[in-house]
Parts: sequence; C-alpha cells; structure tokens
Amino acid sequence: MRRVLLIAGILAGLVSTEADAGDGALAGILAHNDCLGAKITSIYRSDSTSVFQANCGGTSHRILAVECGTARCRLLHRGDEYGEAE
Repeated sequence: MRRVLLIAGILAGLVSTEADAGDGALAGILAHNDCLGAKITSIYRSDSTSVFQANCGGTSHRILAVECGTARCRLLHRGDEYGEAE
C-alpha cells in the first residue's frame, strides 16, 4: 500500500513538470532513496534529456537531482537542503 501511495504521489507531482521518458525510472530512484512525497521540479529540458530536482522534505530535507533520457534515469546528486553532498 505504501508503494502505491508513493507512486501516486510521484505521478501527481510529475504532471506539472510534463515529465516523459522514464517516469517509472524516476519513481524507482525516488523510492530507492526514501524520497516519499517529493516536490519535483523540472530544471533542464532538451529534446533527449530532462533533469529534475526532487525535494524529499521530511526531517532529512534531502535534495536529489535526477537526469532522465529516453527510457532511463540516473541519480546525479544527493545532498541536503543547503546543496552539500551526503
């Protein structure tokens, strides 16, 4: 049930960024990093690549930067709210 709520929350957040390729891969990265209920914003977009920033909230205040291509996503950066790498 928790995973279903996580995916639903992630997809709801993605609607505003018009994310495309790799929404499932993005959700997987966020789930793997315990980033529940993340606020997701698109910070870069080209024809083949999108970069998203996920603010994980909660007590950790983690920030993730995730790059997504045609069908895959990869974690670029994981840090705290001040931009320091963990």
